[in-house]
Amino acid sequence: MRLAAVSLYATGFLTDFDSYSIGNTFFNTATNGYIQQTVYTDARAYGVEFEGTIRPAVFFDFTLNATWQKPTFRNLKYNELSGTTLIPRDYSGNQLLRVPKLALHATPAFNLFDGRLRAQLDVEHYTKRYADAANTSELPAYTVLNASLRLGVTDRLSLWTYGDNLTNTIDLTEGNPRAGELTSGQANDLLFIGRLILGRNFRFAVDLKF
Repeated sequence: MRLAAVSLYATGFLTDFDSYSIGNTFFNTATNGYIQQTVYTDARAYGVEFEGTIRPAVFFDFTLNATWQKPTFRNLKYNELSGTTLIPRDYSGNQLLRVPKLALHATPAFNLFDGRLRAQLDVEHYTKRYADAANTSELPAYTVLNASLRLGVTDRLSLWTYGDNLTNTIDLTEGNPRAGELTSGQANDLLFIGRLILGRNFRFAVDLKF
């Protein structure tokens, strides 16, 4: 549906991946060496993508982008060698690696001086994810605030200012793949390795059209 002051779009999706491979590297304490293995499975994600914008006034608009999905392994079964014993593993139905069920991006913005000045705040939110297929190594949900300011000096020259992660939020986008992506060896550890989101930072840019 599209109106003069409102734009709404929603798309349902179903995505299947056959022969989805997981490369697993883990440390074997018995041999004091790393072991590599590859497990193949099927993956499925279904959900809804939503995009909407409302413009209640010429100087203000609000945009919301969101993806809700259920990302799962369909048939993840394999045997894991522990010493001389084969241990069957079944992670079918577990959440895919590093994929959140909900990703949300909300942007309120002001347009002033006939559109020459635009100031906006971006709010990003991601629900919890997992670093391993066993879903034992949880990556917590997090929210990030970003902001930007654009000043149109002339029709050809614009100045930009960006501020990312204004609250200096500390969160992880992924865990340590060397700890094992099938069953993480660092699950529930007090100290572990992971990839952080960038801390508070600012950028400036000049846009010249010619």
